[in-house]
Amino acid sequence: MNNGNNPKKVGIKLLQQVQILYQNHAISTEDKDIMASCIKEGMIEGTFYKLNRKLFEVLETTTLPQVVENMIEITF
Repeated sequence: MNNGNNPKKVGIKLLQQVQILYQNHAISTEDKDIMASCIKEGMIEGTFYKLNRKLFEVLETTTLPQVVENMIEITF
């Protein structure tokens, strides 16, 4: 995760990015739900490992790769 940031603040930012992707039809409803679940879990656990794996999958198919790349950067 990005230099010791608060996982809850990071999670909220990530959820906002997921909403942007979904509203722009860049991800499916299924992907949105999976990503949101991974984010919520990461906010509790303090690590976004599961989300990161999903982001790399989505990166290959999304129409907004820059948003996904930014999300990947935030999760490291």
